Amino acid sequence: MALCDAADLLAKTVGGAPSAFALYLRAIRTDPRSTEIIRRTAAGLASRPRQLESFLWRHLAIAPWAGESREAARASLDALRALYAGPLRNSTRARALANARDALAR
Repeated sequence: MALCDAADLLAKTVGGAPSAFALYLRAIRTDPRSTEIIRRTAAGLASRPRQLESFLWRHLAIAPWAGESREAARASLDALRALYAGPLRNSTRARALANARDALAR
């Protein structure tokens, strides 16, 4: 959580987004099962949708989608769906990610 705290502070500064991105990545690599890190990253990088998209795809690639990581994977899929439904405007991807998220719920 200390890495997220530092990243949150950097994300609010002018020009601090690249450093914040790196700290969020380090945080999720230390605990890929954490939904809290996903939530904080989505909030911290909300003004940088492309960086947030990259982070979320990286998370989905490093962590299994089953077992203890299932909820974190669902959080990443949901955040990606919101990105594609909103700022990145790709309704096809948004629907596909919603389907993937729903499939994890079963």
